[in-house]
Amino acid sequence: MNFFKNIFIFALFAVHPIMASERYQIVDMGVLKHPSSEASSINNLGQICGSYKDNGKSYLFIYDSKEKKNNYTEVKNTTRPIINDKSEIYGSYSKLKNEGVFEFDQESIYRWENPLSYFTYFNFTDLGYPDSQSQKYFEEKKRIVLWDVNDHRQTIVMNSVSIDNKWKVDNFKYKVWIHDNGNMQEITNPQFEAAIKINNNSQVMGCFFEEPPSKLNRKIPRISLYDLKTGKITVLQFTDAAFGNDLNDKDQIAGVYYDSAKSKIQGFLTDNANSDILPIDNFCPIALNNNSVIVGRFQDGEKKNKPAIWDNGCLNDLMEVVDLVDDMGNIWESLDALIDLNDEGYIIGNGTIHGQPHGFLLVPANHLH
Repeated sequence: MNFFKNIFIFALFAVHPIMASERYQIVDMGVLKHPSSEASSINNLGQICGSYKDNGKSYLFIYDSKEKKNNYTEVKNTTRPIINDKSEIYGSYSKLKNEGVFEFDQESIYRWENPLSYFTYFNFTDLGYPDSQSQKYFEEKKRIVLWDVNDHRQTIVMNSVSIDNKWKVDNFKYKVWIHDNGNMQEITNPQFEAAIKINNNSQVMGCFFEEPPSKLNRKIPRISLYDLKTGKITVLQFTDAAFGNDLNDKDQIAGVYYDSAKSKIQGFLTDNANSDILPIDNFCPIALNNNSVIVGRFQDGEKKNKPAIWDNGCLNDLMEVVDLVDDMGNIWESLDALIDLNDEGYIIGNGTIHGQPHGFLLVPANHLH
């Protein structure tokens, strides 16, 4: 890795102004009639999945942007469903002992096959849970959550709904399982404590946490890549704390790291996992496609936490490339976060309309019919 060479390369990119290289149309996914919704995943077929709430119940939804149709099924207490390129939706949920009684009986993961068919009941499969972890929910205050899935039905399962405090020093121990063709296998290597993403090369991106110096109360996160085929673990060579948010099928990783020379957090994109690292100033990457386009948010300044798109060296403010009126004439009050994108450049996120949170789809202008 030639770190300083890439600092120079990034400086060349930085002289370009923020450019609106692509414009987008907001598309109504058919869930605006419900009180609230959340988009969580999009595949390369243009199918989006998420969840919505209605009359106190939580439902899964799927929207096909090419066919312009959607479907729903009832799954209570679902956590961030994810769709792969096989049109299979995976997620985690809590099954209740009795209807209307919020007492957890079991935390499980599920698969919803052929979700656009009308026979949704017969296409829903409970895939189980690891090591009776559901019984520990009230003790550890952590749910069993499906984090990601690839096209080979390999899924990441963890005992946490969040790693927002990922480097906080506490007694909680993350556990990682891979559900692969009916088998639930725990990853116990100390250089792989938490998992985030799995690609179609059966590589899992995660991290481990180094013990801090004696005067600090935070651990130092390190990015690691676990190859399910060989069992080999590769640790990315950052000089300080780093955390990966997404991994694509080209083995590129996007995330953030601490730049000690500038005393600030920077975004980054790696090429082929452990080779050269390209810093991206004032950007926190969230999702990365196979064309090296990244969606995320601004890291600092007046636009801090505002949605942004990074494409070929240009950082675009979302509000400069999209109109707040969607294809059905609805006026969006805000576009709060970008969540995911596919290889065609379709982007999903979450915003506000009529004072309620709703998921949205952005279609590139050159894909509009």
